[in-house]
Amino acid sequence: MGAFLGALLASNFAQAQVSATGGGFFKNPVSCISTTISNCNLVTTPSGSSSGSCVSGYTGTCSYSCFRKTWTASANSCAPASCTLPWGGTLANGSSVTAYSSTAPVGAACSTVSQTRTCSTGTLSGSYTNSTCSSGCAAGTTSNCSYTAAAHNGASGSCVSGYTGSCSYRCNNGTRSVVSNSCAVPTGTWVNGGSSGAQCTNNVAPSGTCSPIGKTCYILYGNCGGGPCIYNFRCQ
Repeated sequence: MGAFLGALLASNFAQAQVSATGGGFFKNPVSCISTTISNCNLVTTPSGSSSGSCVSGYTGTCSYSCFRKTWTASANSCAPASCTLPWGGTLANGSSVTAYSSTAPVGAACSTVSQTRTCSTGTLSGSYTNSTCSSGCAAGTTSNCSYTAAAHNGASGSCVSGYTGSCSYRCNNGTRSVVSNSCAVPTGTWVNGGSSGAQCTNNVAPSGTCSPIGKTCYILYGNCGGGPCIYNFRCQ
């Protein structure tokens, strides 16, 4: 009877050892489970070992030691990652910068092509890729010179109808400045002839230069068949 009980106890002890070293209930009873602490990812780790890597969007290193189901920090320098700017350089986490879709918009201010881009744990919002911009200028007319919409540093111009000469205005970051302007009303000389038009000033025959070309007037002088004679003049 005594021998039987001894054999039974020895068998049970051997099974317990197998359970403690195999995949059963007693496996790694003091391991630390996976978790995240202070932006450090930790995987399931047996007691006496270490684990740690910074979460996505953070840079640096980290390490936590496991001892009987408890994580203890060894080191943690995980910090929010900065963002790489499309034109070079970096932007600190939480900071913002103004970007532009064009460096020289035609006929428009830079504010119409701007965008605020913000860095958030390594991710930069927005899509515009230029760091600088110079405003364009709208179409318009100055001193009888007409110009089209232009980008920064663009120049154009032509005299308006009824004026002769040449002109050019340059766009400088949203402001027009004259390059040259000789636009003027063309002048001519008074000659006899043409339609009556209005009566000449003080009923005196005009002479010398005149403008605009095509202007006419008349004077009354003498007697022609019972009434004053009409003399016409035109500027040509």
